[in-house]
Amino acid sequence: MVQPLDPPTESPMMPTKILVVDDEPTMQVLIRKAFRRRIRKGEFEFSFANNGTEALEQVTQDSEIDVVITDINMPQMDGLTLLNHLIELQRPTLTPVILSAYGDMTNIRTAMNRGAFDFLTKPINFEDLEITLEKTVRHVRHLKETIAQKQRSEATNQAILKAIPDLLIRLNNQGICLNVFNSDRVVLFGSAEEISGHPLAEVLPPDLAEKQMQRVQAALETGELQVFEFPLPLEEQTHYIEARTVVSGEAEVLTILRDISDRKQAEIDLKAAKEAAEAANRTKSTFLASMSHELRTPLNAILGFSQLLVAANDLNPDHKKHIATINRSGEHLLTLINDILAISRSEAGNLSLNAYSFDLHRLLLSLQEMLQLKAQDQGVQLKFEDTQELPRYIKTDESKLRQVLMNLIGYSISQSPQGRVLVGSTVKEVNNEEMRDIPSPDSRLVFTVEDNGKGIPPEQLDTLFEPFSQTSTTRAANEDTGFGLSICQDYIHLMGGTIS
Repeated sequence: MVQPLDPPTESPMMPTKILVVDDEPTMQVLIRKAFRRRIRKGEFEFSFANNGTEALEQVTQDSEIDVVITDINMPQMDGLTLLNHLIELQRPTLTPVILSAYGDMTNIRTAMNRGAFDFLTKPINFEDLEITLEKTVRHVRHLKETIAQKQRSEATNQAILKAIPDLLIRLNNQGICLNVFNSDRVVLFGSAEEISGHPLAEVLPPDLAEKQMQRVQAALETGELQVFEFPLPLEEQTHYIEARTVVSGEAEVLTILRDISDRKQAEIDLKAAKEAAEAANRTKSTFLASMSHELRTPLNAILGFSQLLVAANDLNPDHKKHIATINRSGEHLLTLINDILAISRSEAGNLSLNAYSFDLHRLLLSLQEMLQLKAQDQGVQLKFEDTQELPRYIKTDESKLRQVLMNLIGYSISQSPQGRVLVGSTVKEVNNEEMRDIPSPDSRLVFTVEDNGKGIPPEQLDTLFEPFSQTSTTRAANEDTGFGLSICQDYIHLMGGTIS
């Protein structure tokens, strides 16, 4: 009595369809009896044919038949001929098992060579048959899973290819195009049929083909990505192509071709726009420099004569007061002109550092004397801290440092009417934590300007040093154009410092 084996752990949801081909009348009864439990559980579904002709007809009509158990010696069409026809169906999961008389090794070898998965000898041992079926079903399931994985992988690859706007060509080390993908994406090189099997020299112009082959060889030798951009002249216009070549297998590479003409045109347009902007900026700077010169010449005459008139003894107090107003207004206008010229130089990138050694103490003293007059006019108490601990001589751009300090202190004075302004200075070593990120061979001078004015709103601090920007306090004071602090920042950065 046949003892059915346990079902396989990979039991499918649908029964495995098995076709038994044998001309013996009792075969159907014996098979159904031996596998009745598996049939009831829905694991196996048997069908039967008396010869190869009937079997071929059933297999052709039912694509879900997975296993064919066939005798060799049958009327009309024998089992070996049936095997030939099964191969022609090109169904990779259709798995034949041969039944043959004991000792008929010639036919068994022939059957195995024609694609039989296994064989059994007659008379059939049904326990052996069940073991063989279990093995065959596992083989079929493995084939199905492998095919399903391959189909999923191919579907993923196709989805990726559809998402890539590039032409992909697989090349061997001789430059022969083995496969072409997405030939419709970059139509400049022709169809897939026009590219596949052809050498690069027939796809690209000879000089470009030679250069691309150099990239192919470099990729194969180094294993590194090779990028090559080249113009491709056509009848109507020149296209720009980017070729990226990577190793994809033994003596094979994958070249990815992309039409970058739009990007190149954008780069050309951007370069032209940049050059036009730079030319316009140079024109503006030249114009501002010329205008500054033309404005300063008569303004210097006005200031000179107004200063002479202020010093005259034969003017009454009202006249002197009016002339002093003219002088202050002229000096303010001269400051604006100088600031505009400095801004134009900065925007044009024409700032340069003229560093030399000078007396720092004398510079600070002259600034104090100069700015005390402005402070007194606005009722501001201006105080410079003791400078004795500072080095007397330093090396930097004296005129720019003077301008920075004058602008900063003048700004504080204008924002602190009837208040006070304190100017401090000290020396910090380079290894100080606060100065660590500043590249310097020596020590650093730190200047601080402190006032008790209204202050700057926090939301306006980020734009404080931008050209033409004004805070609410500077607008209220009506003393600032937004140039001075921007110039300070540019000068300080030029001298290798920071401002905050």
